[in-house]
Amino acid sequence: MIQSGRAACAEPGTNLRAHPPAAVKGAAIAHNTVLNLAGQGLPLLVGVFAVPIIVRGLGIERFGLLALCWGILGYFGMFDLGLGKATTRAVAEVVGRGQLQQLPALAGTCLLLHAAVGLVGGLAMAALTPLMATRILKISPALVPEARTSLLILSAAVPVIVISAALRGILEAGQRFALVNWVKAPANCLVFLIPAVAAHFGVGLSRIVLFIGMGRLAAALAYWRLCHHAFPVLRNSLRVEVSLVAPLLQFGSWVTVSNVIGPVLAYLDRFLIGSIVSVSAVAYYSGPYELVARLWILPWSLVFTLFPAVTVLNSHGARPEMKQIYGRSVKAVVLLVGPLALLLAFLAKDILRLWLGADFAMASSPVLRILAVGVLVVSVANVPFTFLQSLGRADIPAKFHLLELPLYLGLAWWMISRSGIVGAAFAWAAIMSLDALLLFGAAWKKFSLSPRVLAVNGVRRAVFGLGITGTALYFSGRISAELSVPAHVAAGVLVFAAYAALAWRYVLDSQDKGLVSMTLRRLVNRPA
Repeated sequence: MIQSGRAACAEPGTNLRAHPPAAVKGAAIAHNTVLNLAGQGLPLLVGVFAVPIIVRGLGIERFGLLALCWGILGYFGMFDLGLGKATTRAVAEVVGRGQLQQLPALAGTCLLLHAAVGLVGGLAMAALTPLMATRILKISPALVPEARTSLLILSAAVPVIVISAALRGILEAGQRFALVNWVKAPANCLVFLIPAVAAHFGVGLSRIVLFIGMGRLAAALAYWRLCHHAFPVLRNSLRVEVSLVAPLLQFGSWVTVSNVIGPVLAYLDRFLIGSIVSVSAVAYYSGPYELVARLWILPWSLVFTLFPAVTVLNSHGARPEMKQIYGRSVKAVVLLVGPLALLLAFLAKDILRLWLGADFAMASSPVLRILAVGVLVVSVANVPFTFLQSLGRADIPAKFHLLELPLYLGLAWWMISRSGIVGAAFAWAAIMSLDALLLFGAAWKKFSLSPRVLAVNGVRRAVFGLGITGTALYFSGRISAELSVPAHVAAGVLVFAAYAALAWRYVLDSQDKGLVSMTLRRLVNRPA
């Protein structure tokens, strides 16, 4: 039932159905991307307003424990041995081929594997809880019982979190992103709203964690009901098919390598800065990193949509459509993330001064400029990364990560020793650039996603326009540097507006403009 990635791609001319479904074509992908953007953006917005209330209500130390619980929630939502993506890809293949009668066996097997991983993870966390509460974490003695109870409650929630990822993956495989975000956005908002309201009324941390766990259980039940709604065949008895376990785990194991090494590449520099320079220098580096990393919400919203869509296109042998979506996805990321990254770099000192103060602006503005460019590179590289995984070659990005980790460790150590936090930013941007080159090269070599595909779909014009914009920002910065902050900001916004107008006129073609118009009409005229 589930083809391996190599087998699925070995016969690109095979046309399993006459035409790919409309759900994986450009208009639907654009619409689903906007839904994902809203689903991710709304909780972030809620968090901006809720966090100060939570801090005042809980105090610094309890808020630190709550933030740790948030981190555990996110970690176990991702660290599922790669089974979440394996589930999405396998279900997308079945749905794409129209073989829905095979879905009960596939879904039952995936859910059982997720339940097993979640149970093991929850038991491991429960076993470590006494050690974490008394030795690993530096907690005031008076708060140790509350911390222990909170962590044990969270341990019980781990299987629910992991199973929810499987149910969400089934819906995403069917391109049901509207249903996903109807549950995902409110559930993620509750992660902030529950502690904000509870802390205001003096509710303790352990009860707050319990309420958050109950919210996750409600979300899992909602996903379960929506899976039945989207795929009525699942109302029949689910069953487990042992032959499906090996291919799911094989694909998931390579995804796990990327899931483990990716965060290491993202956070290793902070530990090196703390050991080579000072802990205070970590703050000057982390501030701009956390700011610029918010740009990732844009490419992530796209790649969440692309992953199952590309799987379906590949199952149909629809290579021309797949190449077009590849090129236009890269162009979309360049057009959306590029000017924002350049604007952050241009206004780095002003933004940091307003947000964190003059000391941060002086020390961290060069770091923000470098990291902004690095985040743009990572954002663009997300497209070939997603295509490689969708086409069954999750091993390729994983092997690149294994290669890059020791290179990054050596480069970061050397550059931090020489240039401090600026050197750390350069090392991270350099290794991300290497990763991007390798990913684009692999997509070209393995699946003929060549530079010509990018050029034909307007990526060259988008990059050229971005280069002109960067040059204009540089010279306008030199001219307005001695002027007031509002004048400096106005210069950046003016260049940004000019870029948007020129991109609409010269970079976007008639198909792009029609896609934008159609997406806006769908969002206005139809409920999400």
